[in-house]
Amino acid sequence: AVLDETGRLETVLKMFVSDDGKTFHETRFPPGINIRPEGFTLLPSYSGTILIDVEGAPNTGDPDWGTGWGTLFASNSNGTHFHMVLQHTNRNHMGLVDVERVDGLRGTLIANQVANADALGKQGVRKELRTVASWDNGRSWHPLEAPLKDSSGNDIDCIDCSLHLYSRSSMLKMGSQYGAKTAPGYLVGVGSVGAHLGRYTSARTYMSRDGGITWAEIRATQTQYEFGDHGALLMLIDDVGPTDTLYYSTDNGITWKTYRFTDNGVRVIVDRVTNGMDSGGQGLLIQAREISASGGGASIDESMLVYVDFSKLFSRQCQAETRDHSKSDFELWTPRWGMDSGGRSAAICVLGTETSYWRRKPTSSCYVGNEFEPPMTSARTCECTIQDFECDEGFWLNDYGQCALDGPDPYQPSDCRDGTTYSGRSGYTKIAQSQCTGGKDLSLPVDRICGRAGGMRASALVLQSPVADIQYFKNSHHVIIRTEDDRIWSSLDEGTQWAEIEMPAVPGTVRPDGVSAIVRQPYFEDYTYFIPKKGALAYYTDDEARTVRALHLPTSPAHLYQPVLRFHPDYPDWLIFLGQPNESCDSVDASNCQVEAFVSRDHGAHWSALSAPLGPGGCAFLKTDRLTQAKQNTIICGRHMDAHDGGGDIVVSNDWFTRNERVLVKKATDFAIMGGFLVISQDVDDGQALRMHISLDGETAAVANFPGNKLTVDSAYT
Repeated sequence: AVLDETGRLETVLKMFVSDDGKTFHETRFPPGINIRPEGFTLLPSYSGTILIDVEGAPNTGDPDWGTGWGTLFASNSNGTHFHMVLQHTNRNHMGLVDVERVDGLRGTLIANQVANADALGKQGVRKELRTVASWDNGRSWHPLEAPLKDSSGNDIDCIDCSLHLYSRSSMLKMGSQYGAKTAPGYLVGVGSVGAHLGRYTSARTYMSRDGGITWAEIRATQTQYEFGDHGALLMLIDDVGPTDTLYYSTDNGITWKTYRFTDNGVRVIVDRVTNGMDSGGQGLLIQAREISASGGGASIDESMLVYVDFSKLFSRQCQAETRDHSKSDFELWTPRWGMDSGGRSAAICVLGTETSYWRRKPTSSCYVGNEFEPPMTSARTCECTIQDFECDEGFWLNDYGQCALDGPDPYQPSDCRDGTTYSGRSGYTKIAQSQCTGGKDLSLPVDRICGRAGGMRASALVLQSPVADIQYFKNSHHVIIRTEDDRIWSSLDEGTQWAEIEMPAVPGTVRPDGVSAIVRQPYFEDYTYFIPKKGALAYYTDDEARTVRALHLPTSPAHLYQPVLRFHPDYPDWLIFLGQPNESCDSVDASNCQVEAFVSRDHGAHWSALSAPLGPGGCAFLKTDRLTQAKQNTIICGRHMDAHDGGGDIVVSNDWFTRNERVLVKKATDFAIMGGFLVISQDVDDGQALRMHISLDGETAAVANFPGNKLTVDSAYT
């Protein structure tokens, strides 16, 4: 037992591993990580690595309103040391985790993260899931690239969005969720494009032909899906209600045909489709329940099994010709992701081996057969990189992905004087299973400074401009600073190492000269926003400055009304932005410098106008973490005194100012949300005094009484 955060004793588990069933070794996790009984899930992984998801917050039974999430750890090659590789993984009440090993592609993982983990458990808050993928066995994670067009060929109207897929915790699909080991590189999933995963009732079906790097929408509804004949056959059945039709493709989802699998108009509700655990056969087994008419309505009869045989589609078996590819029914496909040093698409190497797969050409009219044989492959040895090394004993992966020493070095010479150097361990050791050759040997000894680990030390960052702002992230050792020349620097280790954050370029958009303001998200600690001095392109991080993404704004920011972004306590994708179309403005009172407000409910993918021109206070979500009596979608705005209609009025709306708008206080000078109160000041006696109004919910307001039963105060207050 150990002491938890409240000082109470908590039971923890110890894990032991063995590679021979005789000798067992206790596993070690990073300092401060403990495993509770029933608080972890072992996940399928590749040889040489154990994946374990440790519960970070317990779950309720409801999949939408649940509160559970975890942290994913991956072991070293002998299973004795675990390193954190992904935070806020999605878990359900049964311990099922949305971390999926993609069969057929070594080193590829797809996972769902809970984007609003900090808000779970609050009334009215649902989980918001975002899908990420790793092509290096969990060392780095990246969002899935969203398709540009839908299955009808129309442009998908979503800026800076990504693709998100349903996974293990909510799907009932047997075996692999997305791919099959007999169909390497072909992936299918059900999900949506946006800032996070949408409702299943509006989900669509997507396919990747390159191992998850790019995706295309193949059907504008949710489906159940299955591969067959080593990826040469793909079958879909709509998952939206009773049906009698399946869709199949023999050219990797480029074209589709239909087949009615029931007779006499019988329609069924499909519970599951399968082609065996390996998806290599040429048939489809459909488990369904028949729908029949009953007294003017419909009833569900007993379950039924339907087998659809595709083996007669082609009469010729595919022929492989490895020397002359033009004569072969197969093509050689190599998984590629990222760029190499020459700017070319880089092959994916796992444990020092680049694996290429022979797949049937989409244009070949033949069947693969060989149902129980694995796909033909071709392998090449890779040059050694950091991916072929793991942390040595006593070293742990830090937020830079480097192996860092935890505490003093036990091998430091006893007579080592502070400031001198000695030859010590690098922190890396080559993975025993890796077949790589050449490259840089990271396991070679390095010069270490005596006393550096476990003792006092100092490191300096030399800047060309003074520091204008410094911000710490609450839940980590990450720090960001802004210098007076509008550059942003980040440190992931509390200030030991620094790197300038390069804001990514966005095609068709002018990149701003620099960042003039850092805006912290007060409710979700992982988020921080970087606002330009002018222009409609900002940036943000949702992972404590590990990565930075673009945020499109509707207009240039109104810096005179700080902060220019306002946030909701429960939904990280809900934003209010205060903009100023005239980029040269230096006053909000000039006739051509009026401030406008916009709202987005999908993190900047779409913006809607709220109110203009704005007075002091701007617009804000009325609900806060302490003013909890306000409705979720209530917005409060202060109109400018020179507004043509209702100048100076404080107005509220609970329908985004589309139809419903209500005046709370007329001729007000400002408003502020403090603690659990909305405070509004109102001019009286021609500006000689102020009347204060107090509201707890934005529906009604009462005049504040001051000592002596006074209803007004002097015209200045703090």
